[in-house]
Amino acid sequence: MLARNEEVPGTSSERALRVYRDSLTPEQRAEGERMKDEWLGLQPPLSYFPEKFGP
Repeated sequence: MLARNEEVPGTSSERALRVYRDSLTPEQRAEGERMKDEWLGLQPPLSYFPEKFGP
């Protein structure tokens, strides 16, 4: 959700982050930050969608 929220702000990920933030342990939060950095480093980026029907 952190990576999705950074790639496409204003989505349902913001609400999910607010709802579940307090139920996570500090270790889970740290793991989420690590995973976010890993996911955002992927090529192509998360927001990349190949064109289905041409330009």
